[in-house]
Amino acid sequence: MFETIGWRFYINAKTKEKAQNVIKRIEKVTGKLKISSLEHYWKDNSLFEVYCNSSFQVCEPEKAIFEVLVLVNQIGHDIQVVGPLLNENEQVEFSGYGSRSSIVGLDWFHFYLNNFS
Repeated sequence: MFETIGWRFYINAKTKEKAQNVIKRIEKVTGKLKISSLEHYWKDNSLFEVYCNSSFQVCEPEKAIFEVLVLVNQIGHDIQVVGPLLNENEQVEFSGYGSRSSIVGLDWFHFYLNNFS
């Protein structure tokens, strides 16, 4: 069962409050995000680095991959995909990233999905 999508976002914002406004725009696409970290990116202080998860409840790998691709396409285009990687015991992991966002203020994003329990 795929239960969450892991996300990393780089948000172009001067303050944490402005970064949170961008997160609200992202949530209109992804649904509610559980933020685990929201800090200035150490390499570039004009960006905030955000680590978070969104809920995702899909059982079949093929359906999960398709639904994530449809979702990610709403966030941005020109996505680079890694996988899907098939491991032992029908474990699947799938990830990708994009730098051409359709959400104002979002510079770069990464997504990660697996069915490891």
